[in-house]
Amino acid sequence: MLVSAIFTNVDRSTGQKTMNIALSKSTAKMPEAPAQERESCLHCGLNLPSHRQHEAFCCSGCRAVYHLLQDQDLTQFYDLRKGSGVPATPRDENLDWLAPLLVQNTSDSGAQNLSLSVQGIHCAGCVWLLRETFRKHAGGTDIRINPTRGRVDLSWDSTQGAVQDWIQELAGFGYHLGPLGSGSSQQLRPLALRLGISAGIAAQVMMFSLAFHLGLGADGGSIYNVLGWTNFILAILALTIGGSFFITKAFYGLRRGVASMDLPIAIGILLTFTASTWAYFRFGPEEAYFDSVCIFIALMLTGRWVQERMLERNRASLRDDPGLEHLVARRQKADSSLEMVPVTELQEGDRVMVVPGDLFPVRAEIEHDATISLDWINGESAPKTEPAQSVVPAGAFNVGSEAIAAISKEDFKNSGLTELLSEATQTADSGQGSWARLSQIYVLAVLSLSILGFWLYLNDGVEAATKTAVSILVITCPCAIGLAIPLAAEMVLHRLRQRGVFVRSADFLDRAFGIRQVVFDKTGTLTLGRLDITEDTKLALSGLTADQRAVLATMTSFSNHPKSRAIHRAIDEPTLPLNSIRVSEFPGSGPLLAHDGKTYRFGHGAFALDDDRGGSAETVFSMDRERLLNVSFEESLKVDAVHAIDLLRNQNMVTYLLSGDHEEKVQEAAERLGIPKTRQFGAMKPEDKARWVREINDKNTLMVGDGINDAPGFAEAHCTATPAIDQPFLPARADFYLLGDRLSGISLALHAAKRFRQLVTGSLITFVAYNVVAITLCFMGLVNPLAAAILMPLSSLAVLSITLFRLRENTYPWKLSF
Repeated sequence: MLVSAIFTNVDRSTGQKTMNIALSKSTAKMPEAPAQERESCLHCGLNLPSHRQHEAFCCSGCRAVYHLLQDQDLTQFYDLRKGSGVPATPRDENLDWLAPLLVQNTSDSGAQNLSLSVQGIHCAGCVWLLRETFRKHAGGTDIRINPTRGRVDLSWDSTQGAVQDWIQELAGFGYHLGPLGSGSSQQLRPLALRLGISAGIAAQVMMFSLAFHLGLGADGGSIYNVLGWTNFILAILALTIGGSFFITKAFYGLRRGVASMDLPIAIGILLTFTASTWAYFRFGPEEAYFDSVCIFIALMLTGRWVQERMLERNRASLRDDPGLEHLVARRQKADSSLEMVPVTELQEGDRVMVVPGDLFPVRAEIEHDATISLDWINGESAPKTEPAQSVVPAGAFNVGSEAIAAISKEDFKNSGLTELLSEATQTADSGQGSWARLSQIYVLAVLSLSILGFWLYLNDGVEAATKTAVSILVITCPCAIGLAIPLAAEMVLHRLRQRGVFVRSADFLDRAFGIRQVVFDKTGTLTLGRLDITEDTKLALSGLTADQRAVLATMTSFSNHPKSRAIHRAIDEPTLPLNSIRVSEFPGSGPLLAHDGKTYRFGHGAFALDDDRGGSAETVFSMDRERLLNVSFEESLKVDAVHAIDLLRNQNMVTYLLSGDHEEKVQEAAERLGIPKTRQFGAMKPEDKARWVREINDKNTLMVGDGINDAPGFAEAHCTATPAIDQPFLPARADFYLLGDRLSGISLALHAAKRFRQLVTGSLITFVAYNVVAITLCFMGLVNPLAAAILMPLSSLAVLSITLFRLRENTYPWKLSF
């Protein structure tokens, strides 16, 4: 009944609602339970972290959404939702993307027809809430919601109100709309088509084969021949359409010297089909087992589709996330001053400044020689110098020490940056891991045992020897590897996704099992990420001259560091004309600007003053090495930072704190977090972090960071994570990223990796036990090809059932409190 509720319409013109789920309103308000009585969040239903069990909500987002539902009399949401939900992530939306869509899809009468993507739908209650809020707006006339595809099709009367109001209202509830993406369906559609056709063929062949299993023989006349030939032709189609998927991948893997998991599946398909074909022409269709071949292909495609869908859904959550709208570019205005604008506003012909360490948001022509890196685009990490008038692709990084002036060659809507964000981290099967070795052992073992079976029964005749060898090939089922393990990964990542942890790397769960130490950046990772200058600094700032404030505004506009952003926000002066200045940035120190014969610096004391006058703990704005301004900042730890460190400590994880901030501030934060002095390090430059991580990493280190200065350290760590979804390049490189303001998802991800390893081990034990028993029966002559064809799919179903049972909601680690 849920499907009909999801796809039925709400027609405002008639006021009729054709929905199969109950829509009666709950008039009673849901009071907040006393804090001491609650163990789960009042909104999402997830277990409250131990440090928040005196409260009613797991985070500020859930509290805000809960009260919105109360105030708008929408509490039936909780009646329709089954079980627990996910933490809410309300935020203000940047709707720059909407204006072009409205221009294209608005008629002369004011009618608007839009197709949008939607994030945050998890249950029937979500669907109901979207419909109810839509119905309350006078402009809403019709809406169709497809939660499976994350799509909303709506009709709106703009003369009765603005659709933007509804979209912003949904953002307050944690649902985020955006333009339709194209990645998921384009990548999965060919595989889904193969799966659909192969499953249909398998069902048809099974039906025809049933006649032979029930006794149809050569005396059956023409129907005997027709069914036999039909099965043979359908098996060829299954091999061509479905089996070729694995055969092609295995072939290209071998050409690269990689024995991937596609190899044993491909060999099993080819050998089983070949043996069935030989049995068909030698003994007749009743002795063939084309049904087993087709079922095997359909099952293996199902496992691969589950795996690809799992990864694509996590990638899409970042690709379609409106956080991209908050990526900022530096654009020159008509008066030659600099302004900070969302990258979505960039148009062809705009003059932009790409500061050191920043990326090109669009394809652009550079105005002077520049040093860039194409690491993100083609994996080449070595810097390269491009001459003036060269066209640099979107996604290239400025690795020089000065800002690069460039002219945009395209609108941002045509930028390749969004495609870069959708690509998975390229750390999947390299051919050297445990799965590659397992596949090689499996292939060699099956082939060797099949040959041994043939040889042992050769004295009884070629027919008996062939039946034994074929039975071994058919009954040996790699379902635990090809189907159960991808399903387990899908279920584990689905549970993580429900709790705000999004995994992007295909092999993260395998690698994360070995993690024993976690390295944290401080600013923006463990702290809230937004620094603010103190009131004393604001007062001192007003004492500078207008020209000095303009210089400082210009310098800080060329830097992405949180300290530069904080000071830039506090200055009202416009920047200097770009044609007359040149800013250099020294990573780990700060920016430098030469103007009117004077040299200005903004950074720590040793950099700005070239001595220890005022101490290295200060941030100083200086002119010709003379102090103009001391700058002090305020920052706060994230609400569950201490709890997150405690959780990791309880897992016997060793935690470290690395930061480019001054040692005094690092020590202060480390003391609050409970990290001992021997594992806290301040005043570290990006290259220092990378070197330190490289020295301690023994394939057991997870690094958590939020800025481009953490990228070198990311390259050296075994696993990586980030909470910085509003700075898209790091999530695109990280193994997983976190939504919301909770860091406890790091501990949950490591627990999930442990659980996944337990499931994999259990599946492999079942896999080995089944195959040992099955092959023994084949050697004893107790299993013929027909019996093998029946046992193989039954074993697959049994392994899948066990996997699903072990991953139910109320088991470890999902029942733990995070």
